[in-house]
Amino acid sequence: MNTTNQLTAKIMAAMQAQQYTDAIGLATALLEQQPNHIATLQLRAKAYQHTEKFSDSHADLIAALAQEPNNATLHGEMGVLLLHTKQYVEAVACMGRAVALEPTNAYRYACRAYALDAAGKLYEAIDDYKFALALDPEDIVSENNLGMLEEKLGYSESARTRFEKIKDMPMPAAESELVLPEPGPPAAQFSVNYFWQTVRKLATSASERGKLIRFMKRGFRG
Repeated sequence: MNTTNQLTAKIMAAMQAQQYTDAIGLATALLEQQPNHIATLQLRAKAYQHTEKFSDSHADLIAALAQEPNNATLHGEMGVLLLHTKQYVEAVACMGRAVALEPTNAYRYACRAYALDAAGKLYEAIDDYKFALALDPEDIVSENNLGMLEEKLGYSESARTRFEKIKDMPMPAAESELVLPEPGPPAAQFSVNYFWQTVRKLATSASERGKLIRFMKRGFRG
C-alpha cells in the first residue's frame, strides 16, 4: 500500500472512530503532498463540519468543486454545509444542482426536500419527497419525513397511512450518512445511521418497529 492509500485509510478510520481532529491532521498532511486530492478535500470538509469549522469546510468543498464542477456528491455536501450555517435558500440551490446532475437518484430529491422544508417551502418539499419515493418506494426515511410534513399541514389521514406503511417496511440493507443540523419539525430530526442503529437495538419485529417509530415520531414532533 502506497503512502497516499495508507494516509487515506487512516483518515477514514479516524472519521469512523469520530476522531475528527485526528482526521483533519492526517488529511492536512496528505494535502501538503497532494493539494488537489479531491477525496481528501472531501473527507477533511466533513471532519471540519463535525468540529464546526464551517468556513474551513467551505474552502475545501470550493477547492474540490473547482476541479469537479459536475460532481453531484460535492454539490450535495455543500448543501449540507449551508444547512449547518442556516443558509437555507442557498442550500436548496446546491441540492438542486445535485438533482440536475443525477435526476434519477432518489437520494438527491430527498436531500433537496429536507432543505426545502428547512427553508419553509413545505409544499415544494412534499413534491420532492414524492419524487424520491417514486424513484425508490422503499425509502423509509423519505416516507417518514413526508408523513410528518403532511401531518403538519393537516393531511392527517395521508400521514397516518404512511406511518402504518413504515412499520411493516423492511430495514434498509445499508444506510447513508447524512450529517444534518436539526432546524425543527417536520424534517428528519436524526441521522439515518443513528435512527437505524436505535431501531435495530430496540426492536426486532415489524410490530415492535412500528411502536418504536410512532414513539420516536411523537418525540421528534415535541
